Amino acid sequence: MKAIINNTELLHNTIMGKVHFEDQEVSKEVKIIDYFEDPAKGQLIVSLYSQLFSENQQKIYIRDNKLIIIVSELINTVKSNNTYVSDWQSYSQQSYVRMRNISLFLPGDNFYLLRHFLIPEKYLLNIIIGKLIETETTGNAIIPD
Repeated sequence: MKAIINNTELLHNTIMGKVHFEDQEVSKEVKIIDYFEDPAKGQLIVSLYSQLFSENQQKIYIRDNKLIIIVSELINTVKSNNTYVSDWQSYSQQSYVRMRNISLFLPGDNFYLLRHFLIPEKYLLNIIIGKLIETETTGNAIIPD
């Protein structure tokens, strides 16, 4: 996985003007691997890489010019009641769901979510976003196929 990140660092830096993270601390955990914009179809494709994308636990929303991804992961901890553990009965298992928020600024607004899919073995999340485009002859907005 390290080779994938090192090969795409230059790409990540060149597209920061188009799509970038709201919080730069998130960019240490999540990398923008690919960005493709097709103005004729009104589509934008963003591919993200992170160890957080190992399971299908993501919710994706679009608000104004932000793409918001909420990743939830189940955390199991074992905590002992005593400092010195003498038997298995003094253990108590606790679990909780930790949620993380990843926000990306999009180039403009009026986007809508077309599709997203996860490739868990490669830790990739691909998101396809659509945008209304205007026809030159009538000026009306159409939704591309």
